[in-house]
Amino acid sequence: MNGIQAGVRANFLALVDGVERGDDLPSLQKKQRAILMLSEMVGQLNVLEQERMRSIRTLESLDIQNTLTTLGTLLKLQQQRDEAIVSDLTKQLKNTQLAIQHLETSFSQKALLDQKSIDLLQQENEFLIRQEHALSIRELRTLQEDVIGIYCLTELRDGTIASGSSGDCSIKIWNPKTGDCLRTLEAHRRPAYALKELKDGTLASASGDRSIKIWNPKTGDCLRTLDQRWAVYALKGLKDGTLASGSDNNAIKIWDPKTGDCLRTLPHRWPVSALKELKDGTLASASADNTIKIWDPKTGNCLRILDADSRNVYDLKELKDGTLAVRSYDKTIEICDPKTGVCLRTLIGHRAIIQALTELRDGSLASGSADNTIKIWDPKTGVCLRTLQVPTSRKYVLKALRDGSFAVVSGNMAIKIFG
Repeated sequence: MNGIQAGVRANFLALVDGVERGDDLPSLQKKQRAILMLSEMVGQLNVLEQERMRSIRTLESLDIQNTLTTLGTLLKLQQQRDEAIVSDLTKQLKNTQLAIQHLETSFSQKALLDQKSIDLLQQENEFLIRQEHALSIRELRTLQEDVIGIYCLTELRDGTIASGSSGDCSIKIWNPKTGDCLRTLEAHRRPAYALKELKDGTLASASGDRSIKIWNPKTGDCLRTLDQRWAVYALKGLKDGTLASGSDNNAIKIWDPKTGDCLRTLPHRWPVSALKELKDGTLASASADNTIKIWDPKTGNCLRILDADSRNVYDLKELKDGTLAVRSYDKTIEICDPKTGVCLRTLIGHRAIIQALTELRDGSLASGSADNTIKIWDPKTGVCLRTLQVPTSRKYVLKALRDGSFAVVSGNMAIKIFG
């Protein structure tokens, strides 16, 4: 192609030179024909080149299309393989999750069984500890014989014991280790039926003379008197420093013991015989109206009422596991759920009415009865661990002490320490 173009140029230049030299006409015509022939050949060659380029472009287009088709096919195959892999992984994941759930269920069941076994072993161990303690109990000492009569007893935070005498209506402070009477508090005109140490260390006493007195037990001074119109049989110092009292006028009163003000009144239909602040801060009250009521002492609202099965309830004790031990005027003790009122078990064994209850430091329960016995119970099983023979039919008071011993006020009006 380049050679032909060079020939056309050379002949053209020769033609121009011939014209300038004045060559004859035939010679010039010959050169013109040669130029025309070469020009035609150049045109033909251009046509051929264009066709060649079109062919190349067509082939390149076909190659690109084939390549794209091949890539599309490969991508589709890859997508199908990926979908198959994802589906397989999904199935494996589901199987793994099912296996994990099965293992978790198995572990949970095993853990539950293990926990039940642990709980049973713990209960058995606690039972054996209580049984061993019950078998070791004996009378340690007597504080005083022939006192006129004692209806109530409480331990103070310094380890001394306060008792209320029915004869001279006094309150005595004792050293339980020596049996010495340290001081006598005299101000009531009738016997004291309830004693309770308050949060600030003062001592509250409730009497049949329709008053509640607040004492300094270290000096014997009467700090103030809360006057009532009815005899008071139950006292409970609450965690917030207030004082709850239960009396013959079918009501509970919440007092501020520092000012003597009555803050609110909670009603029963019959006299209130026992008060107990529960671990959750609520107040349980027992009454001759055959009910146990659970109160919010801050608002005075009655939260629920537990039916006592038509029996007068005389005493309540909250046990370490949160259940309530209920003493009625019969021969049995009921262990109840304070949230539902359901009786979980009944402790049967006394042959006469039960007059006093106390929970001991190891979680066992002591009960004193008119059948001349004190029984030590495992409240979780209802088993009687030991029976102590006490030769008197009256046991007005049982009180657990901080050192693990307990005090008994028996029919001969002596305060005896057992441990």
